[in-house]
Amino acid sequence: MKQDREIRAIPTLVLEGNKQDITALFIHIKRASKEEKEKLLEVVAKKVYLRKAVLGQSEPGSILALFNLPTKQYRHELEALKVAEEIKKETRDFKSLIMGIGLHTGRAIISPVRNDIVHYTCLGDAVDLAKRLALKSDEVALSKAIYDKIGGQIKAKLSEKLSQSFGMPIYTLVKISEREKYEPYIKEFVEKLKEEEAKQKKSK
Repeated sequence: MKQDREIRAIPTLVLEGNKQDITALFIHIKRASKEEKEKLLEVVAKKVYLRKAVLGQSEPGSILALFNLPTKQYRHELEALKVAEEIKKETRDFKSLIMGIGLHTGRAIISPVRNDIVHYTCLGDAVDLAKRLALKSDEVALSKAIYDKIGGQIKAKLSEKLSQSFGMPIYTLVKISEREKYEPYIKEFVEKLKEEEAKQKKSK
């Protein structure tokens, strides 16, 4: 994917920077063919950039995305879950693929480093817990922090196995409500109606 300027997020040690709420989406590829890995990365990159998030660098066999960076996002937790659901759907025909997706949201210290590539370094448990969830699960696993914020807009089930393993409530995504899926289109339609009404008022 070609861009005028590449934006990446790199989890590393940061001693100074801005504190910001982020949502981390971490994918751990447990099994996949070479072709499936390449296609998966294409799918993830497309979904992440469409939502104005950043695709991060991680160890081989993993993919990291951070939401609410570099642009502030309304309900970034939900946007990250939408991406996770879309990734699962678009890769369901990948015969060899086994992956875990983990999501967590929290406060992180963010520090941009600008060279030829814009790097974002991140310090906080948002990435760490998302990674651990992805390693332990073969589904879309989300933390209690995410569920508490947007539980009313999604259908998720409490995972007894993961909750016991992590010593805290952990949920797995079942689906996102139909209203949430179509909300962007509803908003666009409402905005167009408002514009038409404003034009009609001016013409009178």
